[in-house]
Amino acid sequence: MQQKGQAIGESASKMVATARGVWKVAAYGAIVLPCLVLTGWVFGIESLKRVFPGFIQMNPATACALMVAGVSLLLFDEQRVSPKLRAWARGLAVVVLATGLIKLGDYFGLYDLNIDTLLFHDRLEGNLMAPNAALNFVLAGLALLLLDVETRRGRRPMQFFAFVTAWISLMALIGYAYKAKYLYRVALLTPMALHTAGIFLLLAVGIVCARPSKGLVGVLTGNTMGGITLRRLLGPVVLLLIVFGWLRLEGERIGLYSSELGVALYTGVMVAVVSILIGWTAHWLHRNDLERRMVTEERDRFFTLSLDMLCIAKSDGYFKRVNPAFVETLGWSAEEFLNKPFIEFVHPDDRAATLREVERQVVDGEKVLHFENRYRHKNGSWRVLSWKSVPQPGGFMYATARDVTELNELKEHLERQAAELQAANKELEAFSYSVSHDLRAPLRHIDGYVDLLQKHAASPLDDKGRRYLKMISESAKQMGTLIDDLLSFSRMGRAELRKTPVNLEQLIKEVLKDVRQETQGREIVWSIGSLPEVQADPSMLRLALVNLISNALKYTRTRKPARIEIGCDSQNGDTVFSIRDNGVGFDMQYLDKLFGVFQRLHGGAEFEGTGIGLANVRRIVQRHGGRAWAEGTVDGGATFYFSLPKIQKG
Repeated sequence: MQQKGQAIGESASKMVATARGVWKVAAYGAIVLPCLVLTGWVFGIESLKRVFPGFIQMNPATACALMVAGVSLLLFDEQRVSPKLRAWARGLAVVVLATGLIKLGDYFGLYDLNIDTLLFHDRLEGNLMAPNAALNFVLAGLALLLLDVETRRGRRPMQFFAFVTAWISLMALIGYAYKAKYLYRVALLTPMALHTAGIFLLLAVGIVCARPSKGLVGVLTGNTMGGITLRRLLGPVVLLLIVFGWLRLEGERIGLYSSELGVALYTGVMVAVVSILIGWTAHWLHRNDLERRMVTEERDRFFTLSLDMLCIAKSDGYFKRVNPAFVETLGWSAEEFLNKPFIEFVHPDDRAATLREVERQVVDGEKVLHFENRYRHKNGSWRVLSWKSVPQPGGFMYATARDVTELNELKEHLERQAAELQAANKELEAFSYSVSHDLRAPLRHIDGYVDLLQKHAASPLDDKGRRYLKMISESAKQMGTLIDDLLSFSRMGRAELRKTPVNLEQLIKEVLKDVRQETQGREIVWSIGSLPEVQADPSMLRLALVNLISNALKYTRTRKPARIEIGCDSQNGDTVFSIRDNGVGFDMQYLDKLFGVFQRLHGGAEFEGTGIGLANVRRIVQRHGGRAWAEGTVDGGATFYFSLPKIQKG
């Protein structure tokens, strides 16, 4: 059913496109064909001046006026809103109107301007602009001038003038076909030429098709029952009437039957053919109506059962229909919604914005609108609704809404939490600043005074006293190192990540140069595999590798030789790096403490450190979208791993 509805809509769209095509063909035809006639006058080509030998020639002034009308029609393109082009189009329409009025004035004896004899006057041989052609110029000029005029009741005066122009032209063509000269000739005056009548008919059709979605042509191109009926019956009935009328006359002329029998045959055949057309159209409409009803019933069921709030509103400011979800969400009954302007349910602070959105859709023709406002619940509370509105024919709007009050409250809660977190971060930065400056100063004083005390009072002190001073100095220095590491860990979480391609093999070489003091005098066997290029922040990745390699060097200090392996593998779409050593290892039951701040699995007397290095490694890796972990056995070595997402190629 939905496909059927879409097919009808597509058919209507094609009809609009076809009508625009007819408008363009008519405009160009009204320009090119008269131009050919003028060419015939210039070069004396009779076949261009008249359609058939013995037929009346088109007056050159008539040809010029038709060309002007064609150009005016072409400039009235509804997709071009240039005021300059519209002004030119109206100016040319005035020229067409004035041409017809001047010639009619000649025929009524008001003056004797004879504008139709200005061109090729020595070859005209009495060929003047026909009075019915002059009348058509008046009608066509008025139709062009009133092309975009619409009354309060939606009527378009342009249609009347265009249809009368088309009727006069069609009667002239029928007159030529039926050999009834008084259909194309007024009294004994100059008759309308055959191709003049044809171009006028083309011009009139082009004028009404210039606005394919308005007026009677709007009905013709629409997907309503009226439009479908008009498309199916208008063309065939008009064509059959003309053709069968001509056949009837020809039969009488050659003596096949009498006038009475001809009328009877014509009437009987037309009754039969028109009845068949009407019956065929009625059957199609009946079937289509049943399908539309099924579609409507299906939409009604969806409208009723939908969990989303659905409504139909009109540009007059009232709801025309609301579904049960609308009633359930806001507490009002359907009758209460329909009996009040919908703006009364909107929060006073949101009404102006809501009316602007409605105006954008109704006046500006916005296709789809998305906006939020607050609607009053019957209990007095306000619910935040998120709207999606789509325009419908006749000034209607189909809208869906969702209650996002809780989402907005959650959003506000998260925003408050974010603000609190930002404030906490600022406090943490202030604390870090305080640690950096306020705590370092006393430590420097302690260490400095210990040095002075050692120099000033070293002689009177015994070995135990000097050992106490040394312990105080070392503790102060260790405290300073701990503060530096803590500040580094804090800054690492706030530093901006700047990812670039990093050659890991080159970076490992640079790191090994940085830790060469820790390798002096030691027997170390290095095993470094092939390492790929990665996408990472070079300085942060360098710090992580320094920590891991320094860690391996520290805990293999008791091994001769120390063995350190650096390798790479691919797992689950990530690049996994490993640093393996044969050092003292660790107990896996304490693995969860390994990457924590200040967490150490070995005593400070045995292995120096502050317990922050591995925490820094994990934070750096996590900020790159990877993870860090380790494996080890007591006195059996350890392996530290970290993963990074692979570089996406292409």
